[in-house]
Amino acid sequence: MSKTWFSSDLHLRHGNILTFKDDKGNLIRPGFKDVNHMNEFIIEAHNSVVAPDDKWYCLGDVIMGSSIEAFSILSHMNGRKVLIKGNHDGAKIQRYLAYFSDVRSEIHKKTPDGDKVIFTHRPIRFDAPNKDSNIVDFNVHGHIHQRIIEDKRYINISVEVLSGYKPISWEDLIEETRKRKYN
Repeated sequence: MSKTWFSSDLHLRHGNILTFKDDKGNLIRPGFKDVNHMNEFIIEAHNSVVAPDDKWYCLGDVIMGSSIEAFSILSHMNGRKVLIKGNHDGAKIQRYLAYFSDVRSEIHKKTPDGDKVIFTHRPIRFDAPNKDSNIVDFNVHGHIHQRIIEDKRYINISVEVLSGYKPISWEDLIEETRKRKYN
C-alpha cells in the first residue's frame, strides 16, 4: 500500500546554503563537506522512507538552477512527485513537469478528525483575516528552515527540522495535529 510523504526546502545543488547560519551563529546545515555530500545525503534520506509508488509533496525550494543537468538529480528520488512552488522555484514550468506530476501553489487536505490542513511553501497569516486563515485549522509549510513559529497551528516541515532530513508521512502529520489540538 502506497503512502504519502511531505518535506520542504531541499535546496538541492545550492552550495551557498551550507554557509547559512541561525540567529545564534550556528550553521543551519552542519556536517556537510560540500554541496554534493548534502545532495547525496538528502536523496538517500528521502529514498530511505519514500518508495517508488509512494506520493511525495515537496513544499517548495526543491532545487537551485534551471538547467536540464540540474534537474536530472530529481530522477534519483523515489515517489510520484508533486511540487508546491516555493520562492526559489523559478525555472520554466516544463522543467518541473518533467519530474513532477503536478505543480501547485497550495493543497488542502482534511484529517480523519475533520481538521482542515493547508500545505504551502510560505506560512500563511493566521493573524490577518484572509480566505485561508478562516477555513483551515493547521498550516503545514516550509520556507523558514530551522525556525519554528510559536503557534500550534503552524507545522514547519523544512528538512532542517525533520528527523534526519527524511520526509514526514501523512500519518505522522495527522498524529502531530492531534497532539497540537489536544495539548
